[in-house]
Amino acid sequence: LGPGQQSALSFLLKGKIPDLKPGLYEISVIYDYNQGEQTAESSPVRLEVKPSTPHNLFLASALGGASNSHYAAWINLDKGNAQVVWGHLELIPGGGVRTVGIVEQASVRSEPVLSVPDNGQTAPGQWVAWVDSGQLCFHFFSPGTPALPPIKVPLNNNEAKIVGPIHWKPSDKTAPDLASGEALVLLGSFPNVQFQSLLLNGSTAQSGGAALVPGGRMPAWIQNTFLSGGGQLAPYALAEPGKIDLALLTWGHQNPMTSKPLCSWQGDFLAAACVMDETDKVHGGVLMWAGKADDTKELSLIPWTLAPDGRFSQGSPMKIKWESTATIARAQISVNPKGQFAAVVLKDDGAWDFISPAGKVSPLAGEFAKTDQALAVGFLTMIKPVLIGGTRSNGLKITGPDGSPIPPLK
Repeated sequence: LGPGQQSALSFLLKGKIPDLKPGLYEISVIYDYNQGEQTAESSPVRLEVKPSTPHNLFLASALGGASNSHYAAWINLDKGNAQVVWGHLELIPGGGVRTVGIVEQASVRSEPVLSVPDNGQTAPGQWVAWVDSGQLCFHFFSPGTPALPPIKVPLNNNEAKIVGPIHWKPSDKTAPDLASGEALVLLGSFPNVQFQSLLLNGSTAQSGGAALVPGGRMPAWIQNTFLSGGGQLAPYALAEPGKIDLALLTWGHQNPMTSKPLCSWQGDFLAAACVMDETDKVHGGVLMWAGKADDTKELSLIPWTLAPDGRFSQGSPMKIKWESTATIARAQISVNPKGQFAAVVLKDDGAWDFISPAGKVSPLAGEFAKTDQALAVGFLTMIKPVLIGGTRSNGLKITGPDGSPIPPLK
């Protein structure tokens, strides 16, 4: 380098130190010159890697529909303080968690939700939303840019649950406001639970359409999906002992809310999930104990699809051989754009089992075998199932169901 010249370098620290622990670090660069006979060392850059133990994990595709790139939000407890944390991860060989950032303080019981754009699109940032201290909190987060004031909407003593993901969409203004979108909220308690939409723009939230949830009950599951050409569809499941009803909510700030039934089953609900493929087709499924009598119920996964025009189709049930005497306390499933499913189930003895796309049940191996931290299922390159789990102090970790690390980039 000549006098006054500089050489800049950027890299992912985890690419150099894969097992990066919380602590204080000093980083400097040694530069060889004169054919390696002499070296120059930069001034050190000092940084702190803070501990993160994820709770209440939420994952969302970066492209609205199926994608290898995902965003995450979770609650982290740091020295008694609860923080909403945002992260970016890639489910590819050599991937993993790329970046993280602290959004804002919250309560330990908050359940953060993220926004996504229309299917196949990208957004300049994410809405991060949660319920805290009797109000809805909406924060538009974009790493490296100045934070906008959060939007806070009083709940007036109503119970509320934000439906994920939120819809990021550009404003209709001549000069588009990047912090725009629409949120769907479940508001109230039985027998008066209702759907409520909110239009988000900059630092304001405007109430939109509302409709009573059929039966006035809180859905057992609901998930927003957003068509590539516009349109907001939210499949949801209503559950009571021995019965599951699947329905579809069509909503939007400029459109009336309409809900229609899709299908009903006899059985007990465990979990559900869906994903939108590149053609705007929604692939979904419900994991349940199917049947009438308790002694004859079978663990089953019912696949279904929803065409862009709203046509519903149910696939053949996949019966899963459950040989354990333990009871399923909790379950989480995931689906890829090919309509393949994978699941993790927590038994009442504290151990986790994995259900493969072929329906085979096996105990989890590795550090997630009996974890009490956040745990979810994803698909490496949208094909191979992987686990996305929280660790104590070291953030999120991605492994195979057998505990193996994700493969390196070749």
